[in-house]
Amino acid sequence: MTFFQFQNPWLLLLLLAIPLLAIHMSKDYFATVHFPSVTALKAIRPSRVDLYSGVPFILRLLALTFLIIALSRPQEGHKSTEILSVGVDIMLALDTSGSMRALDFEEEGKKITRLKIVKGVVSDFIENRPNDRIGMVVFGEHAYTQCPLTLDQGILQSFLSKLEIGMAGDSTAIG
Repeated sequence: MTFFQFQNPWLLLLLLAIPLLAIHMSKDYFATVHFPSVTALKAIRPSRVDLYSGVPFILRLLALTFLIIALSRPQEGHKSTEILSVGVDIMLALDTSGSMRALDFEEEGKKITRLKIVKGVVSDFIENRPNDRIGMVVFGEHAYTQCPLTLDQGILQSFLSKLEIGMAGDSTAIG
């Protein structure tokens, strides 16, 4: 499980002072100059230098903001949890051959496949075994491990939902 935290989160309170500092500094930085006559100033066209005169001010505020964030020491890490449980190891062997297409069961008046019934039963079984490591092998013409032994019920349910008829071959060849 990944996490994000600040080692010194109280330093982030200094960020609240930046708008006040910006207002105070802007009064000094953009101070007005009084002239007895403004007609001479109206004749002067603004140059590119004048258009970008506020950039150093903005960059100073951004630098101060990033300095405060850096001083608060942002940290990202990975937290691992040791799980101690008393249980048994269970390996489920599930048939995914073509015979699982048979419409032997009814649910709410609709015919459904054997595989859908198996998925429902196995899903309930997994939910009721929180302390057991459960794995899954699927077979048809071939057999392979769909999910190794695990305590993670979420990943096991995910693998169960992805089961399809014929994924290990259409015929059953046990023995």
